[in-house]
Amino acid sequence: MLDGKHLEQVTDCIQNTLQFQFQISWQLLDIHLTGAALTELPNDEFLSGNRTRWPFADKPFHELAAWLNLELMKNAAEIGYCRFLYASSPPQITGGQVRGSE
Repeated sequence: MLDGKHLEQVTDCIQNTLQFQFQISWQLLDIHLTGAALTELPNDEFLSGNRTRWPFADKPFHELAAWLNLELMKNAAEIGYCRFLYASSPPQITGGQVRGSE
């Protein structure tokens, strides 16, 4: 069983990891889609590699869009699962306060 201090460290680690993944995904979105209105792109732009940069250099733009969508969905699922685990965990007493009894 995890004690209160160790549980806080684990929770902080998970939270930091999820925040990092979100920041990376957001930065990739910003880098790759700056100036691109996806609804206005013609089909040949989705098939060309003109808009892709590292790590998708020389790949069609539609692969980047699909990968980015997958990453954002994965991150949202991880955040949702962590929230579920947090909400379903038994109340913990940390620092004189009971967590999970709100």
